[in-house]
Amino acid sequence: MPEGDYRIMSTIMEENGFHIPNIYLPRKDVDLSKWAVISCDQHSSNKEFWKTLNKHIGTAPSTLRMIHPEVYGTYNIDYQSIQEAMEEYKKTVLTFKGNSPVFIRRYHNSSYRSGILLALNLDKYRIEAGNQAPVRASERTVKERLPIRMKIRELSTLDLSHAYILVNDPSCSLIEGLEPYIKNELYDFSLSMHAGRISGHLIGNKGIQHINEIFIRLAEEGHNFSIVGDGNHHIASAKQVWEHEKQDHSLPKNHPLGKTLVEVINVHNPHLKCYPIHRVIKHINTTQLLERLCEHAQFSSKSNYNISLLKPNEMFYKDVKQEGLLIWQKSNIFTCIKEMDANLEDISSKTPSASIDYIHGEKETLALSNAPNTACIILPPVPKHKIFHAVSEIGLLPKKSFSLGTAKDKRHYLEVNLLYE
Repeated sequence: MPEGDYRIMSTIMEENGFHIPNIYLPRKDVDLSKWAVISCDQHSSNKEFWKTLNKHIGTAPSTLRMIHPEVYGTYNIDYQSIQEAMEEYKKTVLTFKGNSPVFIRRYHNSSYRSGILLALNLDKYRIEAGNQAPVRASERTVKERLPIRMKIRELSTLDLSHAYILVNDPSCSLIEGLEPYIKNELYDFSLSMHAGRISGHLIGNKGIQHINEIFIRLAEEGHNFSIVGDGNHHIASAKQVWEHEKQDHSLPKNHPLGKTLVEVINVHNPHLKCYPIHRVIKHINTTQLLERLCEHAQFSSKSNYNISLLKPNEMFYKDVKQEGLLIWQKSNIFTCIKEMDANLEDISSKTPSASIDYIHGEKETLALSNAPNTACIILPPVPKHKIFHAVSEIGLLPKKSFSLGTAKDKRHYLEVNLLYE
């Protein structure tokens, strides 16, 4: 492929669902450790985390002012302040850095996991189970979480995203092979709240050529689709808003609203860890809950159980009275999660005050089980190498089936694109 043939390169990238993004970042005097914050769905049962973060940021420009952390619920959301912050930052804070992918290093102690920032074409993304789109949802969404995100997206003039897209690249060539092609450094700083260090570089013309050549090779090898690894709700909300807006206002296909920034990462990267997302059920009769679960799974009372020993069909249950193993008859981990979730949702729907939360981290989850009328369920480890096969075979996985990294490893809002001038 001739170097510099952007028409050919763009066509190949677009066939796989991606575009080269426009990149905006704060002006040089802005403290990026305060600008970049973790995704809005993290620490959803820990208000103290968000209070500490807010105090740390103070009056500095921050993406925190453009999101609504889910820990604060669904009422009294200040959409106007979010919209005003976007307008203010667009005018006085953000500067254009280039039309280019960004090579990202996310450091963990002495190692790092690499990714590339691209723009996802929402027309190439589908959420329905069994679809054949180039980019597919990996799991079902929590419907209650969509309206707020859709409302914010409708009011937004800026696109900021915390989404990860997974590619299936066993040879680790697409992203990891970009190291020789990185150019100008955009940023290198430590993220707030002990979330580690991150750096970003623009990718040159030869790097874009490399991306497209590997996309072609992956398709030839049968690895011809990507899946949403994190940020299913963000992308699903952006998709719905785009579908409505392009019909109601006859927006062109290349309108910025039809894209959203995503970090593309390789499921086979050795530094990418995959963890389960645990369940916490609040304001519930725990005796009735356990009885219901025991209609579908065997319960074996155990204290101080080593959770790392959980098998794919086992989950650890705990409330203030009882703890032990739930052993399901199915062998597939995702089928077990689906059956468990169906029972949780059914019994919760019959208790108006009940709620289900999705928590990262075993210690954080188990600590919540000490509250009255609360139960927690610890899920077994999720084998990341089986995720693509599961999506192909099952379609949509159960919602909140897996997490890429722990809570502090999540993508932070950082780079921005303009949705409207």
